[in-house]
Amino acid sequence: MKKTEVAEDRNWLLAVILIGLIGASLSGCGQKKSLYLPDKQAASEQRKTDTEDQSAEAGKSSY
Repeated sequence: MKKTEVAEDRNWLLAVILIGLIGASLSGCGQKKSLYLPDKQAASEQRKTDTEDQSAEAGKSSY
């Protein structure tokens, strides 16, 4: 292999890695709203509502 071929291969690899990192950083965590730490009272109320919703959905589903 010539030195220019090795340099081209290295540049190609760096470009692929860079594109992958940019894509991963743009995807983020998938949360649509802004990231924040909820206060304890709101978090416990949300958990309570979520469990109530799940139990109501479990009662509706039939196989």
